[in-house]
Amino acid sequence: MIPLLFSLALLTVGVPGDSDHATETPQALPAAPTGHVLDRMDWLSEERRLTLEAELSRIHKEHDVNLFVVVWDRRLPDDQRPEDLAALIGHTWSPGEVWGTVLLTPGAINRPIAVTGGKQLTPEEDAHLAAAAAYSVDFGRKAWTDQDRLQQTALVLSEELVFARQTMTDNTTAITGSAAPLLPPASFLSPPLLAAAGGLVLLAVTLLWFTLRRRKQPTPEPAPEPATRTFPAPAVQTRLGAPWSGGSSLLVPLPTKPSA
Repeated sequence: MIPLLFSLALLTVGVPGDSDHATETPQALPAAPTGHVLDRMDWLSEERRLTLEAELSRIHKEHDVNLFVVVWDRRLPDDQRPEDLAALIGHTWSPGEVWGTVLLTPGAINRPIAVTGGKQLTPEEDAHLAAAAAYSVDFGRKAWTDQDRLQQTALVLSEELVFARQTMTDNTTAITGSAAPLLPPASFLSPPLLAAAGGLVLLAVTLLWFTLRRRKQPTPEPAPEPATRTFPAPAVQTRLGAPWSGGSSLLVPLPTKPSA
């Protein structure tokens, strides 16, 4: 017990005149929590802490994404940024390929920060994760209370990390997977299939030839009208648009107007 207390005393340096929060040295980092939420100030309500713990544990189990929510209880030294502490937590506590840290410090209890990272990331993947962290922080700022702001930031970041993790997995599978064959399989080029395909092509060419041949045949012109025809014509020369042939002429009697 005494060596443990002595080690903690070496890791922690108090700031004179600051009775509320001590100053943490950059090297001081507690062991990883058993879960995903570390509230060193007992600031979160029990219900909110359990909600975050359940959701982050589910995401870690189903998608291999580690996200830690940390409420720090000590002021940081002047030469240490909150982003540096959040990155140190993620690199130290997370064994997975993709991780994120949502951190609250005493100096900015209403402004949570989010930092992301992972193992063997390409510059494009690193930029994608950084954009996800920025988006989650902007989304969380819309909440009314400080605890809501922290919870919304963490939940949105968890969803963004899951999406990024799936995208990275799909890209890796597409790069390392076997390429599709450029030529059809040998069974597709078997003689029976080739003969059937040739028959279909021949039939299509024959039908096309007959169609074009019928379109080229001239359309018969209608019979010319008699040049001496007057209206009303007493003799019918055509019937239903066709020349009248055979039989005697059909006379059409027309009544005459009585004279006055």
